[in-house]
Amino acid sequence: MLAAFIVTAATRGLPGVKELVGRIFKWRVRTDWYAYSLFGPVVIFLAAAIVQGMASGIWPDDSAFGRSAEFPGLGLLGFWVLQTLTFGLGEEVGWRGYAQPRLQGKRSALAASMILTVFWAIWHIPMFFYRAGFASMNAADIGGWLLSLAVGSVLLAWFYNSTRGSILMPILFHGSVDVAFTSEAAGGSVTLIMAALLIVWALLVVALGGPKNLSRYGKHVIEDKRAENGGAT
Repeated sequence: MLAAFIVTAATRGLPGVKELVGRIFKWRVRTDWYAYSLFGPVVIFLAAAIVQGMASGIWPDDSAFGRSAEFPGLGLLGFWVLQTLTFGLGEEVGWRGYAQPRLQGKRSALAASMILTVFWAIWHIPMFFYRAGFASMNAADIGGWLLSLAVGSVLLAWFYNSTRGSILMPILFHGSVDVAFTSEAAGGSVTLIMAALLIVWALLVVALGGPKNLSRYGKHVIEDKRAENGGAT
């Protein structure tokens, strides 16, 4: 997030910074986008829980949804706020707010999302040295994790372009999906089923929105020109 503000100030000046802040707080979007971003991951979890329960007879503890072993005292709301402000706000201002609209200026939104996935993965490398979940990954785990980043990039670009440049929607979705995947209720088959459902969701986005825009509403592009009027379209 800090890098996004520094580079925006250097390339587009104060007008660019104001425009970036405006997109962070761009809340006037259709109500259904709030539903998709906030509750889409919850629906994915419930669907995965039902599939696992019907297939194996083992039902996850729904009361553990949103309960974190890492932050046991927070509860669902507190954990969601933490994930949204750190991984959501802290990352998405840079990834979708700064990088996405520039990368997709001269290429398709899908290509931009895949390029962004590479840098998103590199950004996570330090976590392999201090977070147990990352440090314990084997080659297959890392491959699955990279796939999850690619899927996430597609879905987050879909939110961003479909709301015509709102960074708020990717922020909310990022926080919600992190809660769904890292709470104590997830694990084992539930996590795998949720991942499969997210892949299906991303494939539908590509099929219905098209690789060019990943949205039926076009794509939001920014040109880095230091001018009083920004180059957003």
